[in-house]
Amino acid sequence: MTPTPDQTRTGDGKERILLAALEEFAVHGYDGASTTAIARRSGVTQPLIHYHFGSKEGLWRATVDEAFRRLGTEFFGVVQANIPVTDPRATFLALLREFIGFCARYPQFPRLIYTELPVPSSRSAWLMETWVKPVVTQVTAMLEGFAGTAGMRPLPPAHVVSVVTGAATAFFAVGDFWKDAYGIDATDPVVVDRHAQVLLTIIEHGLFETP
Repeated sequence: MTPTPDQTRTGDGKERILLAALEEFAVHGYDGASTTAIARRSGVTQPLIHYHFGSKEGLWRATVDEAFRRLGTEFFGVVQANIPVTDPRATFLALLREFIGFCARYPQFPRLIYTELPVPSSRSAWLMETWVKPVVTQVTAMLEGFAGTAGMRPLPPAHVVSVVTGAATAFFAVGDFWKDAYGIDATDPVVVDRHAQVLLTIIEHGLFETP
């Protein structure tokens, strides 16, 4: 397929396709999502999806790559540029707040991971080895670097990572549940800030010794 002049412009719909694919794969899973629905959601033709990504799996992998790219630039990048490491306690809490903000902006991110990882497949193995393990390794190294400083309790990193990431992501991953159960909108900035405050309070008192 030869791209038209409109398709060769910078971006040429790829970002729209990837955002639409993130939503479709997060909601319906790989098997339930279709390139037809993704094309309709992104406002492009289905052949354009195949032109850019080759196949449905190629699109899925590109979608995962883009999601983790955004994690790198909007979370780790911001953290490294703006958060000092002179105070490990304050640094950890600031990291957590940034991560909560990222999950609030992209609730599809944890949904996609929770949908794919529990089911053994070539996709879940690729996701784990390419993206999840490196991120977990980076976070674990940070926790181990903080261990014994600023009154941080000597807790096993695997359990700390599980508790913190679970609490930070689940609230946004199942936002409709909270709307039905409590009548609150998980995308409301006021609610996001309140969730962050509650989680930070719980984590701070559980993870750090009282000064």
